[in-house]
Amino acid sequence: MGRKIQMSKLPEVDEIDRAKIEASLTKSYDRLQKLLNNDIFLKAHFKDFQRAGSRKNHSVQLHLSLPGIELSSSATDWNLITALQEALGKIEREAEKRTSQ
Repeated sequence: MGRKIQMSKLPEVDEIDRAKIEASLTKSYDRLQKLLNNDIFLKAHFKDFQRAGSRKNHSVQLHLSLPGIELSSSATDWNLITALQEALGKIEREAEKRTSQ
């Protein structure tokens, strides 16, 4: 069965960064599915906004759905990949808390 990962409003990035983004999402998805031992759906929403001159601040919001559980996390950083990895770390920690209860 394929991974259920949805990305929305991913900004224009080069193929190297896109590969890093997809690899991070896939790796985290696999970890979460193994941890939760259930059919999951991971949604990643990206948003850019200008803060200082030409630099962009990136916001990443994640939403994880599975039967009986809804989790979300978000992170903001000047680097898109850093923001994504921070949000993924938060949602993984939240999932671990849920399974240990």
